[in-house]
Amino acid sequence: MTKIKKSYGTWPSPISAKTIAGGISLSDVGVSTDGKTYVWSEGRSDGSFLYTQTEGEGAPRVISGDIPVRPKVGYGGGAFAMHNSQVAFFGGKRNRLYTVDLKSGAPKPITQAFGGGAAPQFSHDGKYLAYVHHNDDSQDNIAVVDAMGERWPQVLATGHDFYVQPRFSNCGKYFAYIAWDHPQMPWDGSVLYLCDVVYSENSLPYLANERVVAGNNDCAVFQPEFSHDDGQLFYVSDQSGFGEIYTYNIKSGKPRQITSSNKEHGMPNWVQEMKTYCVGKESGELICSVSHMGVNSLCRIDVKTGASRVFDSLAQYHSAIQPTCNPAGQSLIFIGSSPQLSTRVVALNLQNETPQVLARSTGEMLTEENLAGAAPIEWGKGKDRAYGLYYEPTNVAFESDGKPPLMVLVHGGPTAQSRAAWDYKVQFFTSRGFAVLQVNHRGSTGYGREFMTQLRGNWGKFDVEDCVSGMEFLVKQKKVDPKRTAIMGGSAGGYTVLQTMATMPEAFAVGISMYGIADQFALARATHKFEERYQDSLIGTLPEAADLYRERSPLTHAKNIKRPMGIFQGEKDAVVPKDQAEIIVKALRRNGTPFVYKVYEGEGHGWRKAETIESFYNSVDDFLKQYLIYI
Repeated sequence: MTKIKKSYGTWPSPISAKTIAGGISLSDVGVSTDGKTYVWSEGRSDGSFLYTQTEGEGAPRVISGDIPVRPKVGYGGGAFAMHNSQVAFFGGKRNRLYTVDLKSGAPKPITQAFGGGAAPQFSHDGKYLAYVHHNDDSQDNIAVVDAMGERWPQVLATGHDFYVQPRFSNCGKYFAYIAWDHPQMPWDGSVLYLCDVVYSENSLPYLANERVVAGNNDCAVFQPEFSHDDGQLFYVSDQSGFGEIYTYNIKSGKPRQITSSNKEHGMPNWVQEMKTYCVGKESGELICSVSHMGVNSLCRIDVKTGASRVFDSLAQYHSAIQPTCNPAGQSLIFIGSSPQLSTRVVALNLQNETPQVLARSTGEMLTEENLAGAAPIEWGKGKDRAYGLYYEPTNVAFESDGKPPLMVLVHGGPTAQSRAAWDYKVQFFTSRGFAVLQVNHRGSTGYGREFMTQLRGNWGKFDVEDCVSGMEFLVKQKKVDPKRTAIMGGSAGGYTVLQTMATMPEAFAVGISMYGIADQFALARATHKFEERYQDSLIGTLPEAADLYRERSPLTHAKNIKRPMGIFQGEKDAVVPKDQAEIIVKALRRNGTPFVYKVYEGEGHGWRKAETIESFYNSVDDFLKQYLIYI
């Protein structure tokens, strides 16, 4: 095929803003006890709903009815749980806990509207449900209710600021959960508790003999899971410097490290019910998503030896998250993707390792030759080393002379990671003739605890430096046009964009910030509970660190912003309120700096509506053509 010559950044793309707006989000997966029925959550513009499919029964069907599924603790997550043919989920405008039988019937509410709930977990016999609850006074705890909804819920565990991942053991003897308190974030330090469960004929179960299994203020723990016989409690701990898997012998009270790979077996607990592994057949193996250099591979791990083997049949998936096994170890369900393969819900037969696609987030109409692959890269030396994923301009129909413009994408968090997963943003730009760099700056996860903690006291400094040095690295490699470089990010990534454009105003030609932080003092006053003490570690505690807060606020240096800016904001954002965008826009007006400013009605911290997503990408495309390409 003869390619058409056209300038980089102007290639007609098969990925339109409307295409992106029509995509489906896939999250939260489950599998029945017999391994034959699967459930997952699909999100669209009008909300998220639960779908199920049973082997041999044809097409999937909706089981949540017209009730949108949306757990409401922190950033969400932990939408539903399964036990035999029963599914429990949080949903509706009043965020109640519902149960529904997969065989017949409509969802039935079993709790009243009070606060927010997430992460439901059935007891071993299906009689009770534990869940994380956030009440109207902003107090978090773990509650329990009977699965028929005949009694008022009761508090099961309380006294900490935050809770995640409640777990009944498989024989009903024990209960485990993870908790932490301000000013810690869960990846800074958290504690895994093990308790005995006490049952009573006349009341809901309660907990006794609470003891600490692992974790402290300087060690993060993640995802407790019981062995099938209640003899072991598995978990992930970063006490060795990487998130490795451990097992705790409940009878002897002794822990044992299973993996020693210097790879990440856990993730930062941003939302409820994040999972990286599940317990396989007879508890003799774990199926785990192991992260290395931004790539997640699904592996079988031997519990006795720690030996690991990658699934050959899943080689096309560079991201495999939320792995969930059925108790008998016959089947597995997970969410898989790669930069060149849009997100799917995948079931895997663990006997013959044959995968089956249950749901797709897109129509998968694009061929691989029209989609850019990810190349892990690193730059800098020693403690200045940073990482990223690099993507070449990719479009089968077009080619260009010279070097392409560069789009540097900064992840949110900032304690997070850009992974080699499906990302419409990346393909939107590469298919138009941009090179893309996803930066995993110092402080990102996925590269060990020491790398993650480098951002402590350095937010607004190291992230900025690494974005600029990553761009300069590609310029020196003669991969990109040094005069046409852009930086873009949302939330904490939007903050990095603003701070970069304000403190290193000559580095990038343009900047695009979505719901980015402009004033660190305002953020400290107005953000939500989960992150209200996050700045303590990233910058310092107030009032002692007031000068540093001032220095790390883009608003302080906003008079220096001369290059064009795109500012995009959700009207109802409770994490980074609209005021943050307004103050930076006022500064841009005073400067006479060219800018585009859009506020999306009804949107919060991120875009949900199809019309918003379409408008946003069209606006970004127009902005880049005006201020970066046609200059």
